[in-house]
Amino acid sequence: MYGPGPSIGSGDEDIADLLPENGWTKWGLGVGLACLVLALGLVCIIHRSVSIYDDSWVPFVIDGTDAVAIGVALLGLALLLHCHFFWSQTRRLGGLAEVGKAVALVISIVSAAVLIVRMGILNR
Repeated sequence: MYGPGPSIGSGDEDIADLLPENGWTKWGLGVGLACLVLALGLVCIIHRSVSIYDDSWVPFVIDGTDAVAIGVALLGLALLLHCHFFWSQTRRLGGLAEVGKAVALVISIVSAAVLIVRMGILNR
């Protein structure tokens, strides 16, 4: 009825398939956005403090080990972005992209779990 092949919204497509393989996705998302997320993660780790603002511009400050956990999760996200958008589009590094994405996901999930346990369960 709808024809063969995946359609947008069917769940069969990969996010990399939705974006064209060109210099903008490779360098803009794989390097530019990844460097921005990397910088945010490094700021969280170095300053050991994160301020999150809500609608009323009242800061919610997270500091100490919790801020470092957020920073490490952001570093994992930066690695994931770089591996997915840059390495996946490079023939030489295509095989390593999957390994890099797996490592990045483990880093992000473990640091997010540490943050959830510390802030949600232990109330620190």
